[in-house]
Amino acid sequence: MVSENEIIENFEKYKKLLLKVDTRKEPIELFLEKYADRLATAPAHDRNNRHSAQPGGFIKRSLSTFANARALCKMPAFSEKEINIESIIICSLLHDVGRIGDDAGDFYVPQTSSWHIERGNLYTFNPGIKRMMHPHRGLYLLQAEGISLTQDEWIAIVSQPHMYEDGKFYNGHEVPLSSLLHAAIRLSSMVDVCGPE
Repeated sequence: MVSENEIIENFEKYKKLLLKVDTRKEPIELFLEKYADRLATAPAHDRNNRHSAQPGGFIKRSLSTFANARALCKMPAFSEKEINIESIIICSLLHDVGRIGDDAGDFYVPQTSSWHIERGNLYTFNPGIKRMMHPHRGLYLLQAEGISLTQDEWIAIVSQPHMYEDGKFYNGHEVPLSSLLHAAIRLSSMVDVCGPE
């Protein structure tokens, strides 16, 4: 379980990193202010077999993705590419932002069905908001808040590995930022899965 202090510390780290993006600082500041509570407390998964399926999980998972992306940048496959640090920050920290929901409400709401809870579903998807895959919701949310993305950033976010149909279109034509983000997400996912007790 993530403690309240850890949630606050992680959110402060998250904000500090995002505010390093000079070219989009003003809309990012407004976004962070508007969605502070949701960003800080949103889970990143609905099932209890994931460490991120708890309050604060979204930020913790995003910070892990950023740390992995920075480490991967040192590998020859990526170090020879010119990947902008601002793009790494934006994609690592905002690729899953659709998991916070939108103006109409949270993406995840606590599960009320004991049958589902017994099977590990701690949260369910909010029926009060429009049905969208979370990367699409995130892209919508960013544009609605005036946070523009480069083409490479947009492609990296929309072609995430679990976006099967969208991702297939880009197979073999990935931009380096996509490959970096996808590898960082995969590494975070491996750590996120709870092992046997």
